[in-house]
Amino acid sequence: MAKRRVKKRTQGTPGGKAMPGNAPSRPGERVPKSMVIRIGASEVGPSVSQLVRDVRSMMEPQTATRLKERRSNKLRDYTTMAGPLGVSHLLLFSKSSSGNTNLRLALTPRGPTFHFRVEKYSLCKDVQKSMRRPKSGANENHLTPPLLVMNNFTTKPQEGEDAEQKQPQIPKHLESLTTTVFQSLFPPINPVTTPLKGIKRVLLLDRKPSGPKSDSASYVLDLRHFAIETRTAKSVPKALRKLDAAEKLKHAGQKRKRSALPNLGKLDDVADYLLDPHAADGFTSGSESEPDTDAEVEVLASTAQKVQRRNTKSKSSDETRDRRDPKANVEKKAIKLHELGPRLRLRLTKVEEGVCAGKVMWHEYIHKSKEELKQMDKVHEQRRQEKERRKAEQKANVQKKRDERKARGQPEEDEEDELLSDAEDDEWDDEDGVVEGADEDDEMEDAHIGPNAETAEEMLRALDPPAKTLDEFIAQVVPSSILSSKDLKVEGPMPESGSMATSEGGFSESQLLARLREIAGENKVYKSYIGCGYAGTRVPEVIKRNIIENPAWYTSYTPYQPEISQGRLESLLNFQTVITDLTGLAIANASVLDEPTAAAEAMTLSVNALPVARLKRSKKVYFVSHLCHPQTIAVLESRASGFNITIEVGDVLKDNSKRVEEIGEDLIGVLAQYPDTLGGVEDFRGLADKVHKLKATFAVGTDLLALTLLTPPGEFGADVAFGNAQRFGVPLGFGGPHAAFFAVSEKHKRKIPGRLIGLSKDRLGDPAARLALQTREQHIRREKATSNICTAQALLANMNAMYAVYHGPKGLKRIAEKVTKLAQVLAKALEQAGVEVKQAVRFDTVLVKKSEAKLFAQKAAQLLLINFRVVDNETIAITIDETVGKKQIDEILRAFTTEDVDVMELAEGLQATSNLPESLKRTSSYLTHPVFNSHHSETEILRYMHHLQSKDLSLVHSMIPLGSCTMKLNATTEMVPISWPEFANIHPFAPMDQTRGYAELIRELESDLAEITGFHAVTLQPNSGAQGEFTGLRIIRKYQEQQPGKKRDICLIPVSAHGTNPASAAMAGMRVVTIKCETTTGNLDMKDLKAKCEQYSEELGAIMVTYPSTSGVFEPQIKDVCELVHQHGGQVYMDGANMNAQIGLCSPGEIGADVCHLNLHKTFCIPHGGGGPGVGPVGVAEHLAPFLPGHPLVEGVGGETGIAPVSGAPWGSASILPISWAYIKMMGARGLTHATKITLLNANYILSRLKPHYPILYTNEKGRCAHEFILDVRKFKDTAGIEAIDVAKRLQDYGFHAPTMSWPVANTLMIEPTESENKAELDRFCDALISIREEIAEIEGGKQPKDGNVMKMAPHTMKDLLRNEWDRSYSREKAAYPLAYLREKKFWPSVARLDDAYGDMNLFCSCAPVESLNTIDGLTGAAAPMPT
Repeated sequence: MAKRRVKKRTQGTPGGKAMPGNAPSRPGERVPKSMVIRIGASEVGPSVSQLVRDVRSMMEPQTATRLKERRSNKLRDYTTMAGPLGVSHLLLFSKSSSGNTNLRLALTPRGPTFHFRVEKYSLCKDVQKSMRRPKSGANENHLTPPLLVMNNFTTKPQEGEDAEQKQPQIPKHLESLTTTVFQSLFPPINPVTTPLKGIKRVLLLDRKPSGPKSDSASYVLDLRHFAIETRTAKSVPKALRKLDAAEKLKHAGQKRKRSALPNLGKLDDVADYLLDPHAADGFTSGSESEPDTDAEVEVLASTAQKVQRRNTKSKSSDETRDRRDPKANVEKKAIKLHELGPRLRLRLTKVEEGVCAGKVMWHEYIHKSKEELKQMDKVHEQRRQEKERRKAEQKANVQKKRDERKARGQPEEDEEDELLSDAEDDEWDDEDGVVEGADEDDEMEDAHIGPNAETAEEMLRALDPPAKTLDEFIAQVVPSSILSSKDLKVEGPMPESGSMATSEGGFSESQLLARLREIAGENKVYKSYIGCGYAGTRVPEVIKRNIIENPAWYTSYTPYQPEISQGRLESLLNFQTVITDLTGLAIANASVLDEPTAAAEAMTLSVNALPVARLKRSKKVYFVSHLCHPQTIAVLESRASGFNITIEVGDVLKDNSKRVEEIGEDLIGVLAQYPDTLGGVEDFRGLADKVHKLKATFAVGTDLLALTLLTPPGEFGADVAFGNAQRFGVPLGFGGPHAAFFAVSEKHKRKIPGRLIGLSKDRLGDPAARLALQTREQHIRREKATSNICTAQALLANMNAMYAVYHGPKGLKRIAEKVTKLAQVLAKALEQAGVEVKQAVRFDTVLVKKSEAKLFAQKAAQLLLINFRVVDNETIAITIDETVGKKQIDEILRAFTTEDVDVMELAEGLQATSNLPESLKRTSSYLTHPVFNSHHSETEILRYMHHLQSKDLSLVHSMIPLGSCTMKLNATTEMVPISWPEFANIHPFAPMDQTRGYAELIRELESDLAEITGFHAVTLQPNSGAQGEFTGLRIIRKYQEQQPGKKRDICLIPVSAHGTNPASAAMAGMRVVTIKCETTTGNLDMKDLKAKCEQYSEELGAIMVTYPSTSGVFEPQIKDVCELVHQHGGQVYMDGANMNAQIGLCSPGEIGADVCHLNLHKTFCIPHGGGGPGVGPVGVAEHLAPFLPGHPLVEGVGGETGIAPVSGAPWGSASILPISWAYIKMMGARGLTHATKITLLNANYILSRLKPHYPILYTNEKGRCAHEFILDVRKFKDTAGIEAIDVAKRLQDYGFHAPTMSWPVANTLMIEPTESENKAELDRFCDALISIREEIAEIEGGKQPKDGNVMKMAPHTMKDLLRNEWDRSYSREKAAYPLAYLREKKFWPSVARLDDAYGDMNLFCSCAPVESLNTIDGLTGAAAPMPT
């Protein structure tokens, strides 16, 4: 056995002790050590010599001992000394013959070398002279390494028509190399985990933006060096100690300055003043009372920089106040930066491959062509592949030795040392002298995929028939005709050598978070007053931590199995109650996708509510107020065309609503906004009467917070009320996801779209919540449906509900009054300063007249870091929200006036509803149920949330094997970023220069999805899979409209298709023709398809197919299907619900599809959230790319001739896109492909285990399924009286959620395990189903009766089993613990089996007041489950 090799190339620190902060992060990693020296010694001159000494001091503590610098020393002498001295970096100063000062930064032992020209520099003594209070005694700061701050090191992608002709500044891989080398100068310091007192210095490297086109290849860095001084903040602020003196001055009649103390008696919250930055005695970094010590030697800081520092200070103070716990014993630190020097400006002139020699990789003035750059990248890729090959050989050798030791019976004690030795060896094999790759313990592929290699081999052997290898198995599952001809490429992490990004391996979790921090840093979180349907909100930390960041809430599925979903069903019932109470309407659904989608649903409900005679009229007009939100009007246009509805936009109140009368019987409905998009509030009673007189529907878009003060829509005649619930505790999130609400009057309750939570009773007679019948109306009505909703925004609706529960009716009203008062104060202050306010403030919006409004808003953003809404070039709108306080009002005023305005004085005596007429003031009560009046402390709300959580089964308990739903792991690392303020707190209509991080992430995600699907372009706008279907079909429809010939509006859809397919086609204005499927295989009937294509050849618009099919197999003739449809002029739409079986093995684009929607909430790890959110991107072929959806408020979205938007926000649910981006990046091409193979293996493993016990409905000719399969239980109805629902309910007793029931074949179960489940969990599930089969056999054999058996009585609750009397044919033990593992790991259903028929006949969908005990016959107690 080989001895462990010891690397001797690096000299350790004296005494073998690492200097503070410099411990290697893992074995074999070198400690950074630099040598700063002059080349030519005295030839460089005294000034540069002093600069070298200053830089050498800055590079401490790990600087090599200074050598005697002789004139005779050559460059080679210093490079030779680097090895014995353990030097990792050479910093070589010299002077050129022309007098320029140069710096060479070289990474030893193999390079590269960066050549810089020192354009400007200031010595330490000069820097300190420029300061008013120079830092003294700074030498002790150099005992620890500095915190390295690097800014603007990545070039932004160039935009514009001539972007292709522009010379790039520096090749991407060299740019990354520069970053990596500078990062390696010092040991990494994590400012989050490292105590502040342990960070003594900051080294700032700021890359300057490129100059004009003639200087496009410049790479300029500014280096500055600071000391950090910290001081414990004083317990009693100095400003408060001077309170008496300040009051005396005030009473003495002296005029107060702007910065003087406020009257504390007028403040709503004295804490706002206690935490003022000025209270720290001028010692905080942004204090205006401290002289500016950060001034440049040549140029002082700009006004914009000062404003930014001041706003950063205010924001930090606000955040501190929000988090403050009066009981916490936290030491507060104040910090200040003192510049130490030196200061340098470095211009990169050349990069060499070796140490001060070798091939020139880049030159400032000699540019390489695109072909040369491609060749360089190709060479680097070849090197990377060679290194990967060597690594594989090393691993194989280690494994071989391990096997030999095992065969000889020898212990494996030295295995770790030998692997470590190989790792060390590999470090020196790396061509750039830096170890590549991530720590294997940090890789997502291993964390995400359940079975490891050894387990996978065991599962392959257990298949029926068995397979020798994974690749052999894949060949038996996937038809060879569709296998991809190319390897998947996903850009991975940049190797530490900086050569180029990998295309196989993914980011490690730590690398991913670091990369995502870089992207998030490109977003600018300014304070937005844009409004337009979105408002800032304070998310209670207790709700954020325990709902949106809690896997027990976000990994659950839609509550189709109510017995194990009572927690979120109760919460959603609370949400519905909030909506019905505030809108004054009879019934509300459990949320829809967004406000504009809700408006579109209101329009289609209006059509559905028309009398039959009116439905046949050729003209249907929907009259929309011009004061609705612009994105709402745009989405209405998109939806209206499919139903042949004319959208007319105008003033609905003009001339006493005369236009409504003129439209007459062509009118299907009217839509108004309340409050409107500009903040106005109007009385719509007269309009409602006129609309109803014409038997049309009146809908109102509204704001929940406003309705705590305003007359609810139900009281002035509205039939429908909808809006965005976002400001009830859900962040802006760049547009989503947000829960929209939708409420209707009693007359329309059976027509309400979407999911509806209703009350029923269980087998024991206890009340229980469930999804009502309308929930899946598109599955019942198919092409006759007017809505294709198949998901909601359940997770966000639950946050909204908890926000209302936490604050209660009084708290919500208090927030609304605060918002309204501040808006009124702002309006008064502006008027006092001479600014014209265009209308009285009714709720939260101030409308201001301002010339050159667009330019004004741009300047406000640049200088004050605030965003206003530009209504037109003469009007600015400012929307106030609950996060606004006195400081923010002062900031807004600074944008309009320099005069001092006493805001607190203006606020005296204001009433929130003073500007409202009596007819618009709310008088009715709301949220009277105890649940909204019981949980106002954090202890109470925390316990309530956990009580509800305990009732629900989710992925934290067991696998959820729902077919066609892909319930895979939602990794924590993927979920973490959605709560970061850089993603969560950005308005969807913020200027694009503030959202560059989002733009980069979206661009990368679209590119990766296009690569995965084989398409030319992708849009991320749709908020769900069903909305993606509608989007794809609208794109096809618009494309076909451009083609000559007859109208192509026929859509072919298989009879086995998901119910949303025909519903979406009908909504897109297409006529649906069904295609038969073969009864034996489940495949498309090719004869029927050919006949229909020929029959409708001149009218064929599209075919919708799911692949793999809904039967759970890869149809071998799919390419023939695509070719046949194309021959007849149609387009192929592929439903991407089953994309999890394709990634890396095949792709829709290569198969022949023209359009495909994906489900990021299935395939790409966005959690289901108990029924939403979701994202349904659409990929299209090149000829359809011009028709991708655009947006009216954001330029550059969609195609050149794009369809109208389908979502309110330009990129839909943008804030959850980092989840899918992270999943793809961490898995990498290799991991994604392997995950697909394992998901196919897991499904076939379960199939093989269950095949002896249950019939399997469909497999291919080799007995294999795809990623899911159908378990046929139909025969048990005749033999034992058992149906699929009985198996589903009994599985709950075994701790499992049921598979998909009765789809695509009635009375069957569709099972999909996903790749995240390991063999042990798969076996546990199989054991449960096999045990259930034995229970069915007992009924078949007469051992158990057909009625009242353990299957029919399932599930069993604790209450059921603890009854005194037990007269059943089975024991309590059999009911509760049919298998041994349940004694240790048991999930108890909270209610017994529900009576679905009762719930549908007695529709009751909100929390009733406690006194209404008999609202529902047969139920006792409160109508809704009472909080405990």
